[in-house]
Amino acid sequence: MLSLYVHIPFCYHKCAYCSFFVVPENDDTLKEWGMAAMKQKYFESLKNENQDWASKLEWQQIRTIYIGWGTPFQLWSDNLLELIDTLLETWDTEYLEELSIELNPDPMDEVIAFVSQAQKKYKDLFRLRFSFGIQTLDDNILQSSKRNYIYNHLIHWFRELVDIKTSNAVYNLDFIAFGANSHTSGDEIVNYKDRLPRDKVRRSFFEKLVTSKIFDGFSIYTLELFPGAERYYKKKIDNTKQKTENSGAIFSDDETIWKEFQYIKNVVMDAGYHRYEISNFALRGKRSLHNMVYWSWWEYLWLWINASGMIAHHPHPSPLPIASLGEWAMYRYKNTTKRKAYLEWDRFDTDSVLPLSETEQKSEQVMLLLRTDQGIILDEYRDVLVTDIDEIVSDLVESKHIIYNKESWIVKLRSKWLDIYNALLIEILEEF
Repeated sequence: MLSLYVHIPFCYHKCAYCSFFVVPENDDTLKEWGMAAMKQKYFESLKNENQDWASKLEWQQIRTIYIGWGTPFQLWSDNLLELIDTLLETWDTEYLEELSIELNPDPMDEVIAFVSQAQKKYKDLFRLRFSFGIQTLDDNILQSSKRNYIYNHLIHWFRELVDIKTSNAVYNLDFIAFGANSHTSGDEIVNYKDRLPRDKVRRSFFEKLVTSKIFDGFSIYTLELFPGAERYYKKKIDNTKQKTENSGAIFSDDETIWKEFQYIKNVVMDAGYHRYEISNFALRGKRSLHNMVYWSWWEYLWLWINASGMIAHHPHPSPLPIASLGEWAMYRYKNTTKRKAYLEWDRFDTDSVLPLSETEQKSEQVMLLLRTDQGIILDEYRDVLVTDIDEIVSDLVESKHIIYNKESWIVKLRSKWLDIYNALLIEILEEF
């Protein structure tokens, strides 16, 4: 079975900490198109790409569909619903396990109306999941990120969501651990080291929100800045008025970000939410099925500019732009990174279609599965693990970092140690 990921890159603006491929409304490179025309052209290109894949993979059944990144609602409500209808009609979705949509709480009334409409329209789906990008309850960070809502707005918005929720709907809230109150004044950024939410009122509300279990899951991320994010580059920090090279956090230091992440994580887990992968927590039976597709290394198509995906070469004509892919294997592909090329329907760079060796496949599977509650079957991956893996596993079991079931041969990290999985990978993978 195959899963689909559809990327909608449009945003009101690009947040200072965002390094993803997004198209903000003030993007000067779009002047020749105009934002409205750009959105419509992109919408048509997405439908064309979807049809092209479906015609080449017509035997495939779809397991999950995920529409996200950017702000999908920016495609406009009617177009977004039409896109969903197109996906459901184009592919064999008889056994679809989950349709997941990312939304920001902005504009609040319109988003509520869309959620309500989607729930009525797709009431027969097994699961309709909405993941809401709340990010924080801190007004200073919301305002510096140019979000059009504040804490008091969110309180009322949560109540409206609860009132319209249907039986097949799953609601997830996304939070980022920024680590410190970030008050901006001109080019100055002043950090106050404290945990988030910082004041007693917000902290109390957050804890009551979690323990009420009216939401099915939480995604919790630490603030990490990468090339492409505005605040990754040289900025004036604190009151020094000196430019320094930033290799990590601007909102706060790594230690404070880590403390905030631990606080949020502990509140969520103490309330009974299970950590099923490194950043995601859910009530029993409510985990994101699409997330597990990615972490479990199943086949998926990503539809958008700069999309990458993994697909197996079947004994059918190749769906990828390569004359012959040889024997059965897993392949990674990547679409063009150029907007104009994609909109003019020139998608693939043939050099980006890469076969993955068995060693590469197994190494990636170890890196992904160990970030989940599934773990790995030790004997299946010995050829990519270090030679003294049994001794290392024994030591990690004794130190209570991992759980090792000798009957099933499954090795997995204990939840509290998922935070440091990179250190474990370095220790156990032959090539990391």
